[in-house]
Amino acid sequence: MMKNIRKNFPNIYIVIVGICVAAWFRGINMVISNFIEEENIQIGLILILVSMLILYLDDNSIGELRNISNNAAANNFK
Repeated sequence: MMKNIRKNFPNIYIVIVGICVAAWFRGINMVISNFIEEENIQIGLILILVSMLILYLDDNSIGELRNISNNAAANNFK
């Protein structure tokens, strides 16, 4: 079904993917909020550093944080 929408209605596909990404981030936010009741700058910095460390350990760079137009997966979508 999604292949058909992607092929025939690319703009609608982009909206659906955008909603899915936003819902994923909202869900992660809810999960983290349940485990961490106190919100302050130190907790935020720890979460950022842990995330960056995981990205760095994946391929020894944090290239995922730069411009997506240089990404091969983004070029396949065009």
